[in-house]
Amino acid sequence: MGKLPASLFYWGDFVRDPNVRRCTHAEAGVWIRILCLMFDAETKGILESNGVPWTDEEICMAVGGKYEETLQAVTALVAKGVASRSDRGSLMNRRMYREELAKQQERAATRERVHNHRTSQANNAGSNAECNGAVTPSVTEVKRRCTETEYETETVTRPLKPDLEGIYAEYPRKIGKSGALKAISKAFDRLVNGHDGKKLDPEAANAFLRLSVQQFARSPAGRAGEFTPHPATWFNDSRYLDDPQEWDRRANGFKSKDQRTLDALTASLAGDNQGRTHPTGDFATGGVIEGGAGPVLHGIAELGHGGPASGSEVIREAQRGR
Repeated sequence: MGKLPASLFYWGDFVRDPNVRRCTHAEAGVWIRILCLMFDAETKGILESNGVPWTDEEICMAVGGKYEETLQAVTALVAKGVASRSDRGSLMNRRMYREELAKQQERAATRERVHNHRTSQANNAGSNAECNGAVTPSVTEVKRRCTETEYETETVTRPLKPDLEGIYAEYPRKIGKSGALKAISKAFDRLVNGHDGKKLDPEAANAFLRLSVQQFARSPAGRAGEFTPHPATWFNDSRYLDDPQEWDRRANGFKSKDQRTLDALTASLAGDNQGRTHPTGDFATGGVIEGGAGPVLHGIAELGHGGPASGSEVIREAQRGR
């Protein structure tokens, strides 16, 4: 683990410590510089290199300033109980050293818990595979770590991930990709954890989602253009669990606004040729205008993709034809 860029500094304790308050400004300044050196030392809180204590001369050189004044300040810091000496004579800060030892013990305990947990998971996975006669759908890696005395084997089990891009590529509408990928990932998790009523292993969940999307894409509902749901909506609503017959039935009658307008105009013109006026409610504003040229419906200007101009042209062509 790399060195931390910062450390806790207990300002109140530093100011209120009676031993520090006995120090001169020069001695307190030297102590601050020594604390910085201790933070960057091989073992925080103690000035040693490869287990060998720093000499007073080396400490004075590292702190800087005039050698005689710095040496006098170091001697005073030890005498006043601000700094301490270890059994080997190393200059140390007791509090910083204790906190570093506590952190090292905590990290060692965490590594041991993680190792035991992973080993237990690997053993359980192997037992389940033997009982079921199947291979657990996961990627298992074995890492060897060399310590000073022995080799330790660590087994890491990683579940397969959802095939986000592959499943998204099968969906008929390509819109809102970021939200769609998140929805696919959530759908995958629901299937793996059994929250959708069926629990699948990761490999089977990927295959199920892909096949469901392919079947939906071939259905009328998947080819309904603007009426096909956005992919994020489809996956968030767990539509992959729908009865495929619903995709065929609900797609019948899906027509765009232009197509509905054209159908209504055709019916109106046919009725006028037979001397009848047919009201229609499929236009944008509805209603009928009686006239010599036959019924003209409000909202016809929105007909087609050409805007108002193309709609007017269609009306004039229809009137000339009658």
